[in-house]
Amino acid sequence: LVNHYEQYIRKLETNCENTNNEYEKRIEKVISKAHEQVKSMEDEYEARFANQQAIINDQQKTIQSFKDEENRAKTVFEKQCKILNEQSLREKNEIKAVRRNIQSDFLFQN
Repeated sequence: LVNHYEQYIRKLETNCENTNNEYEKRIEKVISKAHEQVKSMEDEYEARFANQQAIINDQQKTIQSFKDEENRAKTVFEKQCKILNEQSLREKNEIKAVRRNIQSDFLFQN
């Protein structure tokens, strides 16, 4: 009877160990799958982040290009304004000189 009882206890212990081993394997599989999913999510995030960073960099380059073009246009505009102002001043002075000459000729003739 004792022998039978010891066999029964060993059988229960073996079943318990087998069950524990099975649960450990299941837990390891679940952890492994979870780890794979997390890794996959991290990889996807890194890819999206890299893509978004590339887009941001391209947009920053485009913005800088527009700013550079704006600065060039301002410089050209300022140069043209200066040239036109100088030309206008010269023409006004020429007109004044011609007017004085006409007035002096008119006074001289009278």
